[in-house]
Amino acid sequence: MDISKILLDIVDHTGNLGFINNVKVTGSSMETLIESIDEEKSVIVNGVLNSNVKEFEGTFGINYLNVLKGLLNHPKFKLADSEILIFNSELKPKKIDENPAGILFRNKKLKIDAYLRFSIIGDSLNVPKFKGANWNIKFNVDDSSYEEFKSLNNLFSSFEDNFIPELKENGDLYFHIGDPSVSDNRTSFLFHKEEGKFTPMPTGFFYPSNKILTILGLKNSMNNNEPIEMAFSDKGVLQITIKSEYAVWKYILPAKKK
Repeated sequence: MDISKILLDIVDHTGNLGFINNVKVTGSSMETLIESIDEEKSVIVNGVLNSNVKEFEGTFGINYLNVLKGLLNHPKFKLADSEILIFNSELKPKKIDENPAGILFRNKKLKIDAYLRFSIIGDSLNVPKFKGANWNIKFNVDDSSYEEFKSLNNLFSSFEDNFIPELKENGDLYFHIGDPSVSDNRTSFLFHKEEGKFTPMPTGFFYPSNKILTILGLKNSMNNNEPIEMAFSDKGVLQITIKSEYAVWKYILPAKKK
């Protein structure tokens, strides 16, 4: 298993977003979990690797995601004769019953190495546990809907940072940038149409437009054709699910109220 590609996938779906600064990794013989939350506590990240990584067994944190990305993309550490090792607290290769303490990048032939310490996770990264929700609507995001959302947000972001979703009984899901109850600077558009009868979702909640567009924009860098799934609950929560080559990523956003 190529650890470098898995670590890049973790960085791509956390640090590359621009608002996630660190992650918590919890590994066992059964699964490997990646968790995080942004400073504003507006986005919770839950990732599960598709395959267990024995080197990740234990609990540790990665604080310097930008440094990790740079090392993973360093030309000399991408050569065939380079190696990446997870080490323990004594800078020796980690054993099964030990917590990972850091990562070593090394190319003996070119006489270059780099060490990056992991952090000890205590209360510094307290990620709330999401117990699920009853979704009023769940669907795959259409590329054209994403582009329209992005375009209109660029125009109206100087007036409003958030959007309000509104689900009608006939399955029409509208996004409102700006308060739809007033004739101020605002826009409303049909983001998705689902056939059937639905429980209407009122316009009492709003979500951060830029962060959601950034998450949806991850599709542009994906190497597979997996759709991005979006789900809304009238209890005030939005979830975006992304299936990458190495993990399933869920982004949970608690709503703010008007």
